[in-house]
Amino acid sequence: MPTYDFDRLTPAEQRELEWLLSVELRTSQYSPHEPTDRQRLFLNLPHLEAFYGGAAGGGKSDALLMGALEWADTPGYAALLLRRTFQDLAKPGALLDRSYQWLSQSSARWNDQKKQWKFHGGSIVAFGYLQNESDVYQYQSAEYQYIGFDELTQFTETQYKYLFSRLRRLRGSNVPLRMRSASNPGGIGAEWVQKRFIPDDWAPEDAAELQCFEKDGAAFVPARMDDNPHLDQSEYEKSLELLDPVTRAQLRLGDWRIRPKGNIYKAWSDGVDGHHVITWSQFAAIFGEKAIPDHWLGACAQDWGFDPDPCATVWAFVAGENSPRVHGLPLAGSIFIPVILTCRGEIPDDVADKIRMIEADHQWASRIQYRVMSHEASSQQATYRRKAGLHFLKWQPDVIGGIGQVQHYLKVRHSERPHPFKPQVMGRPKLYLIVPDDQMENPKGDEGLSLLRAEFRQYKWVDQVVTDRNGSNRIIPYDFFNHYMDAVRGMAAKWFTTAAGLTEFEQVEAALPTGLRVENGPQSSEDWKREGWELARHIKVAEVKKTIEQKRGRDLDDSWNPASPLENVAEQSPWDSWER
Repeated sequence: MPTYDFDRLTPAEQRELEWLLSVELRTSQYSPHEPTDRQRLFLNLPHLEAFYGGAAGGGKSDALLMGALEWADTPGYAALLLRRTFQDLAKPGALLDRSYQWLSQSSARWNDQKKQWKFHGGSIVAFGYLQNESDVYQYQSAEYQYIGFDELTQFTETQYKYLFSRLRRLRGSNVPLRMRSASNPGGIGAEWVQKRFIPDDWAPEDAAELQCFEKDGAAFVPARMDDNPHLDQSEYEKSLELLDPVTRAQLRLGDWRIRPKGNIYKAWSDGVDGHHVITWSQFAAIFGEKAIPDHWLGACAQDWGFDPDPCATVWAFVAGENSPRVHGLPLAGSIFIPVILTCRGEIPDDVADKIRMIEADHQWASRIQYRVMSHEASSQQATYRRKAGLHFLKWQPDVIGGIGQVQHYLKVRHSERPHPFKPQVMGRPKLYLIVPDDQMENPKGDEGLSLLRAEFRQYKWVDQVVTDRNGSNRIIPYDFFNHYMDAVRGMAAKWFTTAAGLTEFEQVEAALPTGLRVENGPQSSEDWKREGWELARHIKVAEVKKTIEQKRGRDLDDSWNPASPLENVAEQSPWDSWER
């Protein structure tokens, strides 16, 4: 159990905490069986907020229902148990069905209209759902002492947080206020649930010991199938073996680290041995400093998320054509994403201030050649332009626009050659995310580009069923957890095409035979060799300049095959065989 620093609490808080710690588990007369040791640990927690999460079959739903019934004999007590949809509540073996099995022969009375059990003394245990964001307001005037979310990862974080406002203490009562939840890993809310409850260094092996973990004041009890004596484990194991490896690891082991991979950006790979995320130290090893070179051109894209969705802003830069070659291949034209900005519930003026501050700190403002934002954010676009001087265009309302360009840049090529930044990895893409050295693993917030990386990993097409009514509908991306993906593809549709061009000198050098380039000039001290080389170079330079002039005015950029930078490997010197 956790320890507490009583000296930091007020006298009233100390008295309340001492009382909570002294409370023994109230085994409800309505529960048909005794709690397991792990359920008992969860039920006896003094915390306001606690999460029972992990392996399937660990008795999590049972624990939530037990918790809701603990104080059901107290007059005025009210508890609320939630699933995302009513269909989820009503499934066989789910909370409603389970409550009927437990309570139908008791003195409690079921009210089908209100979907609640009423007990002697007027206490109630109610059941509800939050299918849409606005459904939270159906509980706006209600008061509960216990609220339980079953399968928490199916809810949004804003839904969960709003229900805290419905926790109210009974006047003159010792009934504790409790926000309780349970879930397996996975689901649309897995990211925020893990961030809120699961310690950063936690691993499934840590669940072997019966203990409670804490994170920012919230309690986490890991669930294990092995600790549930009421489950036919051998048969359940056989069922889990039929699942894909990711889902099986989530449900059998309670592994919060593993995520199902999306099916749009299949090439995406993260981590130490992944292709698409590098550290600033790895970047500096090639480009000489931990900063975007000051001649690279950039773009800024934003998906304005209407509350409660986040406003997602991303910056990207394209490597100039004079970028080095690594392992014989160019980096010119590659895209690098160094910074993101995630805002929630802020007005456009404040978001604009943050954008300008980031660009001022990095001296990027004059190099951002393209700004684009979501097509529906007209008022935000106008505010940016008039009050902050940020001229954003609006991308076309195309739900798949830009995906092809992003897929092209994520594609891993040249698998026979080492990665330019990670010698132990083979192959290279043309799009890289850059993070601080300590953010490669377990990324935190915008500094570690955590939300952008998570969306890249999970971005997927909608699973559509073809029916007579729907027909064969157009396949589109899943419209959830996609705000950075929208920003990136909005940028990519028009901008993943431009690199800082070569100077005239660099264009000439690139067109010359390698033996006539400046860096490969003769090293001999003999004047006749130097003079001969300079004469041959002068003649060839004149030819190259003439050719460049003839091509001037044409569009020399090919967005899908960026021009190669200089080759610095000299051929055999044409002067070695000369004789006087």
